[in-house]
Amino acid sequence: MNPSIMPKVTKTLWHHGLVTDQTKETLGQPKSSKAIMDSGLGGPQITPLPQTTEFDVTEISSYITRVLHQLDTQDAYGIFAGIRQPGGPVVPTFIFGLPRLNLAEIVLPPTPNNLPIWVREDCILSTNELETAWAMDPVTDVQELMLQACSVGIESIQALSRAGSIAGAGSFGGFLKRSSVPGKRFGITAAHCISGALTGMSVCSPSTIEVTGRLKGLLRYTTLCPSTDRLHVTLARETEAQALLERFQFHDHASGISILDPRNQGQLKTGILSGGNLGVIVASHFGTHSELLHRYDQELRRGLLPHFSAKVSWLTRIDWSIFTCNLDRYGANFYEGECISEIGDLYPGAKVEKIGRSTRRTHGEVNCTMLQHWDNGAATYEITIIGPKDATFAHKGDSGGCVFVNQDGTYKAAGLVIGKTQESNITFATPLRLILQTAGDYEWA
Repeated sequence: MNPSIMPKVTKTLWHHGLVTDQTKETLGQPKSSKAIMDSGLGGPQITPLPQTTEFDVTEISSYITRVLHQLDTQDAYGIFAGIRQPGGPVVPTFIFGLPRLNLAEIVLPPTPNNLPIWVREDCILSTNELETAWAMDPVTDVQELMLQACSVGIESIQALSRAGSIAGAGSFGGFLKRSSVPGKRFGITAAHCISGALTGMSVCSPSTIEVTGRLKGLLRYTTLCPSTDRLHVTLARETEAQALLERFQFHDHASGISILDPRNQGQLKTGILSGGNLGVIVASHFGTHSELLHRYDQELRRGLLPHFSAKVSWLTRIDWSIFTCNLDRYGANFYEGECISEIGDLYPGAKVEKIGRSTRRTHGEVNCTMLQHWDNGAATYEITIIGPKDATFAHKGDSGGCVFVNQDGTYKAAGLVIGKTQESNITFATPLRLILQTAGDYEWA
């Protein structure tokens, strides 16, 4: 990479342009004021860094850490990736996301080799939050789970009495087995999807928030809605809402939704619906650890795969929750008609797919460098997947979903989705090998 001829990227609210070598001195001490910030997916496209890009990992990561430390803003992030202007080349660029752009001016230190910077209004978003978008689709109610788009959450009564909320839910990540208890099967998702849940709490699928959210979305178009709030009744919505009440268990609770009970002469009752019981939580882990990425990187080297040159000191998030699976809900690790029996790897340049409840099946590519997430005063390093142009690899509700790599024509389970950036097409995932190394004697089933 020759910085003397590489075009520079600038971004304004009005246009996108390539800055030539004549103006590169203005980027030596880049200044980004609020007027030249940006938000959203519009404008330049974020792409995986080209495999041919030459860079010093230590220099790049140190610069990102330095900037994040200077900004010191929770859930800010930095990444070294590609930027493509419409019709232009892919330009290696430092990208920084800030959750709010209320500073009059940000002055950043000079970049290595005078590389360009893009500061945008963005932040890290854990992908478990379920908003009205989930209520837009019919409930995915699957009796025998496989590697498909289905949600997992903690059941209502326990969640409300102990954790205080049922808002957390995510995607099913696959089945595990355990050598110490042969014949049993377990499921896995991201721990932050069921935040506050304790060992022994019941898990359900579909998640309580998905079922309750869908009923809430239908309610005003049905006879279940009190007349003061009711809109015009439609047969399709009425039928679907009644079917939800018939299929799932209703729990009285003041924080839920209010309906006219068809089984009790239309008396008003308030509560929530829980999905079908799946099992109980047996182990969870949520925290940051050093050395793990370095160890994983060494495994990539031994497998003669591209690697990240991770340092021993790099922190990364470990985020998993394992639960028992009732045998009548076990459908095996099948994805797109194939039995996924092997574990693969998330390595630079890997073409990957994901299955999640919100965005279902998507594809992307692992970036050559890791994303740094500023979390509680320190940077964690996360393996990053970048989705295609004008698309996202994952969204809210996809956390815990399985990421697959196609190696030699065979799908292999390679990781779990644990988060994304709020506005861009950047997602991050934890390698499944790394997760299982921290989970004792659990294995992929």
